[in-house]
Amino acid sequence: MSLSAFQEALISRVDPTNEGHSERREAYRRSMEAIGPSVMGRTAEVRDLALRILKGTKQLHVPSALLSLQGMATEDGELVDCRAAIVRKEHGAVNQTEYDYKRYSGKESAHTTRVHPSYDPTTKRFILSAPDASGSPSREFDTGVLYPRDGKLVQARFGNDVLEGVLDTGQLTEHIRNCLADFETKVPMEDLFVILPHSWFRRPSDTCIEPNGRILTMFTDGAQIHGMNENSPHGPQVMDAFRAGIRFGGEDFPPNIEDLVHEARIVTNTGERAVRFQSLTPRCLVTQRDIVTGEVSGSPKKWLRENRPLRPWDSSATMGANIDVPPHQEDTLVTVGDKLVAETAKTDWKM
Repeated sequence: MSLSAFQEALISRVDPTNEGHSERREAYRRSMEAIGPSVMGRTAEVRDLALRILKGTKQLHVPSALLSLQGMATEDGELVDCRAAIVRKEHGAVNQTEYDYKRYSGKESAHTTRVHPSYDPTTKRFILSAPDASGSPSREFDTGVLYPRDGKLVQARFGNDVLEGVLDTGQLTEHIRNCLADFETKVPMEDLFVILPHSWFRRPSDTCIEPNGRILTMFTDGAQIHGMNENSPHGPQVMDAFRAGIRFGGEDFPPNIEDLVHEARIVTNTGERAVRFQSLTPRCLVTQRDIVTGEVSGSPKKWLRENRPLRPWDSSATMGANIDVPPHQEDTLVTVGDKLVAETAKTDWKM
C-alpha cells in the first residue's frame, strides 16, 4: 500500500538506531498500512473526560466537560484543568530568566497523586483529600480560592518556561502540605506551595511550530488537552500514568491513527466543536511512575523509545496527542459517548 510521506517519516523514526531489519518498525508500518494515507471520516467515541484541579494530583473524572479557549473545564466552567499547581522553593535561571520556585511534579515526587479531588457543582465547592495519609486529611474549598484577586507574584519554572503566578500562602497550601507530610522526604514541607494564575495570566499553546497566542493554556504542558487512543499499544502502566484529559476509542479508530489526525470535530447533542491534534506528545519520567505505588520502573519509557516514533529534533519518545481548541468558537459541552470525527491528516512533525 502507498503511504503518505509523513507516514514514512514516522516509520523511519521507530527503533532508528537499528539500521537493519526491525520487527518493531515493521509492526508500526503494519499499523500505518491498516489506516492508509487518509483519515477523513474515521470516527471514534469519547470514552472518558478528566481534569486536574491541581496539576500532578489525581484526576477528577467527569461525565461532561466544557471545551473553551483555556482548555477543559467542568460543565459549569468553575474548575479549569491545571488552573493550580504545586511548586517548591528553588532559585535558578532558564533562558536567562530567573525563577525562585519550580514545579513539583511526578518526575520528582511519588506522592502528589495521593491527593484525591471531588466536586459538588450545586455548591461550587471542591474537596481535596488524602485517604492514605494519617488522619485522612480532607478539606472543602470554594472555587473562588483558585481565582486570587491579590497576592505575591512570583516566577516559577515549568519545564523550559518561566511563568508568573500568585503564590498561595493560605489554606490551600497548608492543606496540600498536610496531605503530603507523611510521605515527602526530599523537600521540607515549608518549601512547598500552591501557585495560581493572576487575572492577566496568559500562556500560549506551544504545540505548533510557533506558539499560538490565541490558544491559551494554564499550567498544563503547553497543550490544552492530552488525548489518548484506547486502541493503541502503550506498554506497561502507561495508560493510567499518562492521565489523558480525553480518551477515545472504537473499531474505526485503529492503533496509532492519533499520530496522523490533524483536524477533527466532536459531534455533540447540540452541535459540533472543531479540535486540532497537534504535534505528537513527548513523554517524560512521569509515564514510568506507578500512580498507585509511586514506584519508578524503566520499562514504560524503554518500551516507548523502542516501539514509538522518536521526534527527529530531540529523539524524545512520543505517545498520545496534544489537542488544542481553535479560537473564535463558543464554549462547547462535550459528553462521554459523543462522536469524534477525523477530517484531515498531518503532513509534518510540528503540525
